[in-house]
Amino acid sequence: MKICTCGNCEECRVREALLEFARQREYAAFEWLPSSTIVGSEQGWNAFARTHTVRELFWVLHVARESEGYVSGLEAVAH
Repeated sequence: MKICTCGNCEECRVREALLEFARQREYAAFEWLPSSTIVGSEQGWNAFARTHTVRELFWVLHVARESEGYVSGLEAVAH
């Protein structure tokens, strides 16, 4: 699978939001599905971001919001 690196498309923005979430958690493991956990390391998060679809990356950010109150830069903040 070819990974985009333009920095402007949806894929790049979602991948960067996911990796920002990982950095804020100091790359701790994260259970994003009942049977699936992202490996708790920088390499594990980077591998996950490279090998999963945009939809799956969005899902991880959704679970992060629901479970930890995380708000990514992709989401509008309610005032």
